[in-house]
Amino acid sequence: PETEATIPEGMAVYAITVVDEGGNPIAGAMVQLCKETCLPGVTGVDGVAVFNVVEDSEYKVSFMSQPAGYEGIEEAYYFEAGAYELTITLKAVA
Repeated sequence: PETEATIPEGMAVYAITVVDEGGNPIAGAMVQLCKETCLPGVTGVDGVAVFNVVEDSEYKVSFMSQPAGYEGIEEAYYFEAGAYELTITLKAVA
């Protein structure tokens, strides 16, 4: 029997990691993965939000709310071609 989780045809897992300038994960950051519609997600203690969605190179990522204590948030972030992981580094407010 198959015990490994299989990803359905045409689907992909996209991971968004939010870290500070020291590379420390930022938990509780509210992000969304958007194409025609937006899917919300929240980063866990590892700083990662995972989306299991239709494979597409056109997704954009934005923050639903500015994580407290951080600045320099771009309006949108994009995955590089063929990438399924995106790391966003936020700058702490001085």
